[in-house]
Amino acid sequence: MSMFAPDAAFNPTAAEHDVEIASRPVQLDEAADQLGRSAAVPPAVLSHRRLQVAVPCVVLFLTVSCWFGALLKSNFLSDDFFQLVTYSNLSHFLTLKYDQGQIPINVFWTVGYISFGTGSAIPYLLVNSGAFALGLFLWLRAGSARLWAGIQSWWIASFALASAAWMLIALWSANVTHSAALLALGTALLAHERAVRSTARRSLLLWSLIGALCFALVIASDPLYIGILPLAILCASEQLTLLRTLGSKWRLQAVLSWNVLLPLLYFFLIAYPEKSAVPAYAGSSIGYFARDWSFYIGQMAPTRVIEATYLAILLATGVASIWALRYRQFFAIACCLSAGLMGGIMLSERQQLSTNYTFVPFLLVLSACVAGWTTVFRHAGFGLVRRYWWVPPLTATVLVAVLFYSGGAIRSYFDATPYGTERGLVQLRDSVATLSSPGKPLCIVETMTRSDEAEFNAWIANGDAFLVDPVDAAYATVAGGQSTCPTGVPIVEVGVGRNGDFEVTGYKVEGS
Repeated sequence: MSMFAPDAAFNPTAAEHDVEIASRPVQLDEAADQLGRSAAVPPAVLSHRRLQVAVPCVVLFLTVSCWFGALLKSNFLSDDFFQLVTYSNLSHFLTLKYDQGQIPINVFWTVGYISFGTGSAIPYLLVNSGAFALGLFLWLRAGSARLWAGIQSWWIASFALASAAWMLIALWSANVTHSAALLALGTALLAHERAVRSTARRSLLLWSLIGALCFALVIASDPLYIGILPLAILCASEQLTLLRTLGSKWRLQAVLSWNVLLPLLYFFLIAYPEKSAVPAYAGSSIGYFARDWSFYIGQMAPTRVIEATYLAILLATGVASIWALRYRQFFAIACCLSAGLMGGIMLSERQQLSTNYTFVPFLLVLSACVAGWTTVFRHAGFGLVRRYWWVPPLTATVLVAVLFYSGGAIRSYFDATPYGTERGLVQLRDSVATLSSPGKPLCIVETMTRSDEAEFNAWIANGDAFLVDPVDAAYATVAGGQSTCPTGVPIVEVGVGRNGDFEVTGYKVEGS
C-alpha cells in the first residue's frame, strides 16, 4: 500500500484475526493496522477517508512552497566555507581529522565540489534537501507496511514538518549530517521490515545485515543519534524471534546482534573520540539541562497554547505506547526511549543549541503515537470511536494548525534572511570580489565591536568565505588592525554600516 494513497476498505473476519494473532508477532497485515478499522465502519466514514488527506496536503504544499522560496535565496554560511575549502583538496577525503568521524561530510562536500564547484549553494542545498526528504519518505513508507496505514503517514509528515524546525536542516548545507542520519534511519527501518517479512534464513540475514550497516551509518552521520539504540535492539529482537521460528541454531541467531554492536562499536571507537576532541562539543554535562530546556521551550513553545499542544502529543504518545505493551507491540515504546535518549543528549550540550536537533526526536514521538494507537484501536475495537469517527481527524487538524502557527517565525526568517544572507554577507563578498584579484592573498581588517567580530568570524569561517567564488583569494588573513597584516598584501577593511550590515569601509594596496 502506498503511503501517498488513501487506504482501501478492509473488513477482517474473526478467523483471519485469530490466525494473525497466532502468527509470528512481527508479521502483521498492513491493512489491519488502519486506525479504528473494523467490519462495523459505516459507509459514510469510508467515503470521507479520502478527504482526511486534505489537511496534510495543505500543510505540505505550504511547507514546500516556503522551502522553495527560501532555497532560491539561500547561500553558503560558516561551516559551509570551511568544508568547501577543506574538501577542494582531495587528499583530505575520508580524513577523520576534518570530518570528526562523520563520513557523510567527506562524501557530500568532496562529490559536491567536484560536481558543482563553489559558485552556487543551490545544488548543495538540493542534494541535502533531497536526502532529507528521501529519509522521511523511507521511514514513513516502512512504517505503513505494518505499523500504521498509508493515510496516517500523511498526518505524521504534516505534524513533523509543521513546526518548521526541519528547515534549519534542509536549508543549511552543513547540516547534511542530520539529513544523512535520517536517510540511514529510514533505510534501516525499511530493511528491518523486509527482514521480518522474509520466509528464508538467507533473505532475513541479508536484510538484517543491510539494516545493521544503516544503523552504523546513522551514528557515522551524527553521534547524537546514538539515541536510536532502543530501536536497533527492537529490530534485533524481532528478527531473532523470526529466525527461531525458521529453525536456526543459537550460533546463527547471535549474528543478529550486529544491529546493536556495529553502531556501538563505531560510536565508542570513532565517533565519540573524534567529536569530543572538538572544543565546541566538549564539556557536555547534565548541568546544562535546565538552561538548554529553557532555550528549547522558548524557541519551540513560546505560548501556553503551543506548550499545551506539545504536552498533549507527548501524553497521548505515552498512553498509547504503554497500552500497546499489553498486546506485545514494542515499536512505540522503543521510539519513545530513542527520542528520550536523543533528547537527553541534546539537553546536555554546552553550546550547540539549535532547534533542528529536535526534528528526529519529534518524528519518533509522532511515529510512536500513531503506531501505539493503531495497535490499541485494532485490538480493543472501541465502538464509540467508530461512531464518532470525525473526532480524531478534527483533533489532529486543530493540533497541526497550532504547530503550523508555531513554525511561522522560522518560515518568516527564511523568507526574509535565509542562511548565508545575514547582515549583508552576500553583498560583502561581492564587494570584496570587485576590489581583489582571484588567486591573490587578502588581509581582512575588522573595524567593529567585539561582539560583531565574533559573529563575523563565525559566519565567514575565519576567512574561508573569501577563498571561494566570487572572491577566490589565494589565502585570507583576518586581523584586528592593519599593522598585523602580512607585508605586501592588499588590505580590505570591513565594518558595520548604518543598517547593521557588514560592509567594506576601506581598501588599500601596498604602495598606493
